[in-house]
Amino acid sequence: MESSENLPLGGGAAICRQLCEEWARTRPFELRVLKPETPGADLVRFSESQYARFCLAFQRTTTEECWRHDPKRTVVLCNDVAEGPDFQRLAEAGFPIVTIYTWMWSPTSATSIATVW
Repeated sequence: MESSENLPLGGGAAICRQLCEEWARTRPFELRVLKPETPGADLVRFSESQYARFCLAFQRTTTEECWRHDPKRTVVLCNDVAEGPDFQRLAEAGFPIVTIYTWMWSPTSATSIATVW
């Protein structure tokens, strides 16, 4: 895994990597990271429809993996909402779900967004 010093400061992927580094160091719980098998070099060449198919396939794969675990002992941490499991089905089954994602909402400040949240 790359050092977090070589990653962008923001964005779900950068935050996820930093969390994984910390959790690998401190080991507060078992961590399993699910990543797509599609190489990044292929992803950047996808058309919109190819990317949509990729997202749906990744959703199926990650959801199937979640079903292998006990929702009372498992938390699903997702990097983003577009590339993740079937949130509704997992939530209905009792899985706690946390999503790391970022967005820009100009001209509102981050403080204002946090207040609304």
